Amino acid sequence: MSVPVVIVDDEPPARAKLRRLLAEADGFEVAAEAGDVESAVAAVRATGARLLFLDIQLGARSGFDVLEAIRGDAAPVVVFTTAYSEHAVRAFELQ
Repeated sequence: MSVPVVIVDDEPPARAKLRRLLAEADGFEVAAEAGDVESAVAAVRATGARLLFLDIQLGARSGFDVLEAIRGDAAPVVVFTTAYSEHAVRAFELQ
């Protein structure tokens, strides 16, 4: 049984790279991809994703907006994917 995964990044090449890496690993199924906050929230809710690869910077909004919107839902495990080290402290605070 595969773990349903949602990939959220506003850059298509980054999503493609994560998709390729997950294809090489057993036990994961990319259930959906999203490039913005609204699509990400909808994808998590629609797929019942258990794992979320989440970029922090999503245009004018952020991955933290996604987490705020799905709070209270059956929250997936989150792996933050960002090139911005200044977001690390807040990500760790959210655990």
